[in-house]
Amino acid sequence: MAYPDGTENPQEKQSDSVESVHKTQSGLQYDSEKRTGREPFIRERIMPKRDWKHYLLVGILVLAAACVMGISVGVGVSFATNLFQKQKDEGTGTTQTDDTEKETEAVTLETTTEPSYDETETKSTDSESDYEENVQDEKSTLGREEIEQLIGQMMNSRGVATDDIGAYSNTVKSLYADINTGILDVTVLSQDGYSHSEISTLIVGKGGGYISLLTMADFANDTGYVTIDDVSYPVSVTGQDMVTGLTMLTADLSGADADCLELLKVPLLGDSDSVNVGDIVIATGNLMGFAGSSQIGMVTGRVKVNTFVDMECSEIYTDMNCEAADEDGGGFLFNLSGELVGIIANDGSGTLKAYAVNDLKLIMEHMEEGENLVYLGIHGQEISEEQAERNGLAEGIYVQEVAADSPAYQAGLQAGDIIVSINGKPAITENELGNVLGNTDMETELVIGIMRWSRSEYTQISLTADASGRIRKY
Repeated sequence: MAYPDGTENPQEKQSDSVESVHKTQSGLQYDSEKRTGREPFIRERIMPKRDWKHYLLVGILVLAAACVMGISVGVGVSFATNLFQKQKDEGTGTTQTDDTEKETEAVTLETTTEPSYDETETKSTDSESDYEENVQDEKSTLGREEIEQLIGQMMNSRGVATDDIGAYSNTVKSLYADINTGILDVTVLSQDGYSHSEISTLIVGKGGGYISLLTMADFANDTGYVTIDDVSYPVSVTGQDMVTGLTMLTADLSGADADCLELLKVPLLGDSDSVNVGDIVIATGNLMGFAGSSQIGMVTGRVKVNTFVDMECSEIYTDMNCEAADEDGGGFLFNLSGELVGIIANDGSGTLKAYAVNDLKLIMEHMEEGENLVYLGIHGQEISEEQAERNGLAEGIYVQEVAADSPAYQAGLQAGDIIVSINGKPAITENELGNVLGNTDMETELVIGIMRWSRSEYTQISLTADASGRIRKY
């Protein structure tokens, strides 16, 4: 409806717009020609609401498509790889067959013709290489005899006769037999008289029906016996070195047959200073958890340690294992001449090592003769002349630690002091200190000459202590 002046009624116009909107929402569309003025064209599309089933279906379809694509790619790659390998094999098959036939002929030729020991070095080296390759390539088809022949040829090419293996084995057996004539296994009875174990001991002396035995096993509070030809003989402790743990035993074999005693021998003491890395050595004793076991191996190292008071001691390391050995089982190290070069010390590390016998000879001699040995009671380190000049120290034995209740402790010796003499005799090295103490009588008073740091310089003073023995007698 229009006003008299010709203008439109705005209410009607608004009503028409509302009607247009309602018709559009109900799905009707107006023709564009019916739009008038600046009325916006409204076109809506009602989208259906998605539920969870729809999204689940889409996810399943996507996953299935991914699996199909993955399988397709895998099959394609596998097919291409097999095709490439087949072409490669076809191209090289003839050459490989020819090489295999040549190698087989080479093996047949070498197994029927043994090279002599006098062949040239070049030919031996080439043939050795051929033998190793043939053994590796044909080991699945060669029989035992053929393999033994190849091994024999390899040994001959190195200048080693096949019979040398048997000779080596017989030599080792003979050496073991000679060494074990100087070893006696002692059955140890505990204080309750029931439980027992076995320790290995070294024969260090014999005479008058008695045999002196040495071990590093703790035997001080126990009793035991040795068995010879099914007869048991009592063993008792005669002395123990309180520093190293070396123990001297005595076996009463007065009732034993003279022929049996004749078979028991005192091993020779070797020069442990001549034992070097790479030397072959033999160990025997309680090495595998039972007495009478033996091993053969190589020296892998040597080191000087101050494990014991008043002395330095070399430790000889080997590539042998003693993890199963009893800690107090005892054992000994010999060179290939059958000479004793070390006493095995089982510290629980599993590596077989031994204390050098040269460093223990003085103690062993005193114990065998029933004599005591003067004890000072210090852990020290040698200070050479060069070290003294470089560090502004006095030349002598630098005291690192003083053992409690030792003569050195009673005399007032302190860590940091430098020992230069004992009873007026020079003692500026570990060897000199050991020799002076070894030649000092038990009743002698010890006068210890030391250099002690005082304010800005070393001052020489003397300390006095009563001599005390390190070997306990029983």
